[in-house]
Amino acid sequence: MRLFRLNVLVGVDQGSGLIRSCRLTPAKVYESEVADALVLGDEQAVHADKTYEKHARRAALKVRGIKDRIQHRRSRTPRTLPYWQGVRNKLIGRIRTAVERTFSVLKGRYRLHRMRYRGLAANAFHFDLLAIAYNLSRCPRRYLTRHRRTAPSPLRSPARSAETVSIHDEETVSQRPRERE
Repeated sequence: MRLFRLNVLVGVDQGSGLIRSCRLTPAKVYESEVADALVLGDEQAVHADKTYEKHARRAALKVRGIKDRIQHRRSRTPRTLPYWQGVRNKLIGRIRTAVERTFSVLKGRYRLHRMRYRGLAANAFHFDLLAIAYNLSRCPRRYLTRHRRTAPSPLRSPARSAETVSIHDEETVSQRPRERE
């Protein structure tokens, strides 16, 4: 049995918690290479961890008028970050960690801990369908909380609360090929 590694990259809207963009790549592709494809251009800010830090990316975001909320990475010479960068990283991290809730739902409720098909195209299509299902499951709750209805709706679950998430992050999942018969 041979396992293949795939990277799932997701762009999530902070206010609504909806998945705005997603990419599925082989693990040999560094996630920072495709991160720019997740930024659609109408965002106000991009929150990301240290993996996505590049001077060119910061400059491109500035030119497009998008606020740069990418965490800073320490360099080799000053072994530690300056104080203001450490504080900034903590503030960004609090917002950015909410994207893990999206992966938690995808892995828990939608069982995305393992890919079900062979090949990148089939798994990418499957993940696109999961992203659509995730967004549809969040939409009624968001709509019903904004427009108060007097009658209770079967679509609304009172135990669940709306969550805010960050702009993009990365998670690795495994692919298991089908056994040949």
